[in-house]
Amino acid sequence: SPDGQTIVSASYDNTLKLWNLNGQCLHTFTGHSGGVPNANFSPDGQTIISTSFDNTLKLWNLNGQCLHTFTGHSSEVQSANFSPDGQTIISASGDNTLKLWGLGGQCLHTFTGHSDKAPRVNFSPDGQTIVSASDDKTLKLWNLNGECLHTFTGHSNEVLSANFSPDGQTIVSASYDNTLKLWNLNGECLHTFTGHSNGVLSANFSPDGQTIISASYDNTLKLWNLNGQCLHTFTGHSSWIRDTNFSPDGQTIVSASGDKTLKLWNLNGQCLHTFTGHSSWALSANFSPDGQTIISTSFDNTLKLWNLNGQCLHTFTGHSSEVQSANFSPDGQTIISASGDNTLKLWGLGGQCLHTFTGHSDKAPRVNFSPDGQTIVSASDDKTLKLWNLNGECLHTFTGHSNEVLSANFSPDGQTIVSASYDNTLKLWNLNG
Repeated sequence: SPDGQTIVSASYDNTLKLWNLNGQCLHTFTGHSGGVPNANFSPDGQTIISTSFDNTLKLWNLNGQCLHTFTGHSSEVQSANFSPDGQTIISASGDNTLKLWGLGGQCLHTFTGHSDKAPRVNFSPDGQTIVSASDDKTLKLWNLNGECLHTFTGHSNEVLSANFSPDGQTIVSASYDNTLKLWNLNGECLHTFTGHSNGVLSANFSPDGQTIISASYDNTLKLWNLNGQCLHTFTGHSSWIRDTNFSPDGQTIVSASGDKTLKLWNLNGQCLHTFTGHSSWALSANFSPDGQTIISTSFDNTLKLWNLNGQCLHTFTGHSSEVQSANFSPDGQTIISASGDNTLKLWGLGGQCLHTFTGHSDKAPRVNFSPDGQTIVSASDDKTLKLWNLNGECLHTFTGHSNEVLSANFSPDGQTIVSASYDNTLKLWNLNG
């Protein structure tokens, strides 16, 4: 959660779970009818958005009540994110579209143009534009009306991630072609970063925007400057690296790997701690807002809360399938999780499940809080997004995508949602769906 006090996990057991930092499950969120690959807190930490393989998103309150089910995607909803102001949600689906939603579940816009699924989508820092990354080897930059401003070409294989710099002036992309690319907003490639020997899963800017960290199937991370120079290669993982993130102060990096471990690194590539305890692949790792704890998710159906010394503070159990993602609420007091069991769960920091969000008919791998933390958007393989209040009540189901919804994110002001789908489109929605 934004305040670092709770953790949300998403699982292929169709549920989300909300945990406190003691590993107590506060709530189990039931309602999805398919796996839940993603769950995210709103910026204010009061709601959670989940995505599912049941083609929907769900918005939940922290009590596990579904506020809205977002229907419209025609395939699984892979991811969903709140806008920075928490007033909208963007979702990405296997129907190759993105959708922008209002918090009431109404679809504001459907973004079409990709010729293959676009599983990752993000708002710019000012909330005025959206970038999508697609298996059609391109990125696209969109305005909030669903108009494609630029198509970024140059990658020779699927584009796995695209993220804005903190100042919103550049975009970094990561691809299966083993490279990263840095772009300006006109679609011009400023630098191509070469050095990885296998596909690059993710690339993220440091908080100050001066460096980029990448994670690859070659089992390494690399730290780069903005000119494409590799400053350090981080070695030590024995399998592919699924996720990597900077700490809030930008001084350390956490990675999650298929070798079942997390690693905490300094900026010189030195491994400070190895976190062991998961019995299957570690799928995600995120710092709490204060940077003092880390939440991880795994194919072992659990979340784990860790201190920075690698000590497991709590194990969050309750999902019946893999937990795809987990995010703190903006105030850090709760956690939302998304699982392959088709549910989201809202947790207190002690590991107690506050609510289980149910309603998706397939997994919902991506879930996000609105900026004010009062609602949650989920993206699902059931082709829908759902908007939820913190009690697990579905406020709206956003329908319109014709394939899985891969992601959903709120705009910075929280008034709209953008979704991305396997149906090759993005959709922009208002909160009424």
